[in-house]
Amino acid sequence: MNQTPPRAPHAHDDVPGALAGVTGIVIDCADTDLTVEADDALFDRVHLVATNGRDAPLLLQEGNQLVITQNGRHRGSGTPTLRVPAAACPPITGEHQKGQLRISGVRGAIDLRHGTGDVTIRQLQADLTLNMDRGDLTLVEMTGQAHLACGSGDVRIVQLHGLLHVAVGRGDVQIDSSSGDFDVNLGSGDVTLDACTGGMQLRIGSGDTRIVSPFDAAINLRGGSGDATIHGGSARSINIKQGRGDISSSARLLPDDATVTDEQEVPPQGMRIDDDGGRFTSRNLRFEATSAGVRIQKSGTSIEADDRGVRIV
Repeated sequence: MNQTPPRAPHAHDDVPGALAGVTGIVIDCADTDLTVEADDALFDRVHLVATNGRDAPLLLQEGNQLVITQNGRHRGSGTPTLRVPAAACPPITGEHQKGQLRISGVRGAIDLRHGTGDVTIRQLQADLTLNMDRGDLTLVEMTGQAHLACGSGDVRIVQLHGLLHVAVGRGDVQIDSSSGDFDVNLGSGDVTLDACTGGMQLRIGSGDTRIVSPFDAAINLRGGSGDATIHGGSARSINIKQGRGDISSSARLLPDDATVTDEQEVPPQGMRIDDDGGRFTSRNLRFEATSAGVRIQKSGTSIEADDRGVRIV
């Protein structure tokens, strides 16, 4: 039986790729800078603008997938750019091992593995899953759920509307203007949150936490060592447990049904604020001010004050 030989990949600039029957776009690049950007002029195809030279990226069709593939080490004038439709973009998956990666204006889901190099993503309107080994991540103006994991590098997020999960081994995390619940797991580094709302679950091994102007937030922080500071804003609840470091808050507490119960474990040092009052615990001092009264415990001595009077035990 005669078989039609596969079409050889194009190796010149402006490589088109029809999207008819295509269900996904796959990135398979070893060592090259790469840009993926939305183009309002594209509707039924993607367009690869690749620099010539050795080991330049190529665009292939494999079954129902379009694959941008690259082997070896590519260095050329200009950055290879994959242009995709601004609307109805197929999901983008795959791996980018080394180099700078930039994604802009995409409206299709992204699930990528990235090795080494900085990543910048702007104006994404879809869900994002990104796993990085080493490099800085900048995420600006996103609507959707984001699952981010980075072994080493700084993470900065600006204007996120949706759920967020961040895990970083070592590096700083900065979130400016977030309107959804999020959790941050950080091994070592500082966390800065500015103008964020929703539920905040923070777990930090070593580093300072600074929360500025939260709005109607539920703040839960577990830290090993470092200072925890809340500047202004408002919170439905604040629950801070810190192994070592200073804790301070000037946030206005709002009424909320979700309160922290007394049955929860009290660590060596922590601060807890809820509708029932406030509690502070250090290694040798415990202070509680609740609707039932005030109690101070230090070095085996307890001072209690309530409607019945003042007692020293």
